[in-house]
Amino acid sequence: MSKGLYLRLFPSIVENPKVYKLADIIGCTYEQALYILLKIWCLALNRSSLDGDLSNYESKYLAAAIDYTYEVDLYDALIAARLMTEDLKIYGWHEMSGKGISDIEKVQEQNRLRQKKFRDKNKDE
Repeated sequence: MSKGLYLRLFPSIVENPKVYKLADIIGCTYEQALYILLKIWCLALNRSSLDGDLSNYESKYLAAAIDYTYEVDLYDALIAARLMTEDLKIYGWHEMSGKGISDIEKVQEQNRLRQKKFRDKNKDE
């Protein structure tokens, strides 16, 4: 699990029309639809998805990872509810991922510099 990463939730999530639409599409309560979204967002953050891109996950594998058991395809439902783009990116990801993503980017840059320094140092040996 990534330490220091968090999701930023806005009060508008409490009565978000897109979440109601997702609930209607898959046939669940608003609370269940919101829980599905939270699990997807947490999985994306744990996987250090800098841009909310889930295209490397097949729908059935993402569904299994979050225990999604509804008959409607998960990606189809998220796209129809306008919670995910056609190219499988989470809408509003940068607003929700906040400090966590900038921390990931900072650590990645530090790792790149450390690796470059190590390679440059050992290049002559």
